[in-house]
Amino acid sequence: MSVDGKGSGAREADSVLLYYHYVNLEGKLEATKDQQQVWCKELDLMGRIRITPEGLNGTLDGIDSNLRQYTERMDATYGNNLIDWKWAAYPERCTRRFISVSVKIKDEVVGMVLSEEDRKKMLEAPAAKHLSAEEWHEALEQASKDDNTVLLDVRNYYETRVGRFIYGGDDKAEPKQAVDPFTRSFSDFKYFADREAEGYKDKKVLMYCTGGVRCERASQYLKSKGVSNVYQLYGGIHAYQERFPRGFFKGKNFVYDPRVAVGAADVEAQQSRKGNVAEINGVLQQLKTVQDEVRLMQIPPSSSVQCHDCARRRQHRKT
Repeated sequence: MSVDGKGSGAREADSVLLYYHYVNLEGKLEATKDQQQVWCKELDLMGRIRITPEGLNGTLDGIDSNLRQYTERMDATYGNNLIDWKWAAYPERCTRRFISVSVKIKDEVVGMVLSEEDRKKMLEAPAAKHLSAEEWHEALEQASKDDNTVLLDVRNYYETRVGRFIYGGDDKAEPKQAVDPFTRSFSDFKYFADREAEGYKDKKVLMYCTGGVRCERASQYLKSKGVSNVYQLYGGIHAYQERFPRGFFKGKNFVYDPRVAVGAADVEAQQSRKGNVAEINGVLQQLKTVQDEVRLMQIPPSSSVQCHDCARRRQHRKT
């Protein structure tokens, strides 16, 4: 990850944009790479984009207006409402920004590194049912009273050390925590699944990751091993934190961009900023409406806006 650690002279960027999209790009890899490189150069976006025969996975930063243009171009190319865009404003504490853009062609959107036989079986299995942040929160409330539910963290060991879901617990019982597969990379998840799948076949499995992309494949792999009752947090921890900054997720969400880790205070600050921006945009829209009305009245630029009585008195003084 190429980032600028200096506070002064850093490239201007308001926010980070994260996304993934599963789509068949067979025969279009080089063209897609060229297109992405051109867009990033035109819009001054930096970060990294992974292009594969099965889709794209990207993390970019830039000024908000340029990031918005990028999402519009992507939606026009791949279809509206198909990509779950995740926006995050840089917190004030974070002075680092991406300093380069990497657009690479890879084999997989997320690297599971499976044998041909295992990959074929995984792709034939359906992905887990998506749960919204609200549905996930409710599921964890119910899971606190249900020993038949397994909460599975699909992230790597070092990510789980920074933050994880903790739920349930009262005066009579200890809080419950997510199962940690203790993986060093996502490609290790298959070993955990192979070992534990048999014990999960009669369980309800709730799985989560940072933004959702790893769960798409992890849930399919687990299902290919005979575990049928599997659900995933749609949008990952990112989506849950936005809806419940101080909910069941404790600690910080490890992210692969200059922010490094995102806690409740960072999310709340971002939401406050969004509110301020929305308020400012509302005022600007009102001003624009007034300006449009003035133009329709064909008032010369040097004239001031005034009521009819004032205009009459002013005209009377002139005569």
